[in-house]
Amino acid sequence: MDSTFTLLDLGWQAYFQQQLSLDDLESNRIARICAFNSNQYELVGEFGFFH
Repeated sequence: MDSTFTLLDLGWQAYFQQQLSLDDLESNRIARICAFNSNQYELVGEFGFFH
């Protein structure tokens, strides 16, 4: 199963990018929270799932 996504697949919009500096975009991975279990978030980003 292919678990890679584009930012558009994850609901990314130009509005979100306008809220970030270029440094923010270069030094952080953009992800979306897809689940919360006890005290841990599960995230999905362009490179798949992580927590």
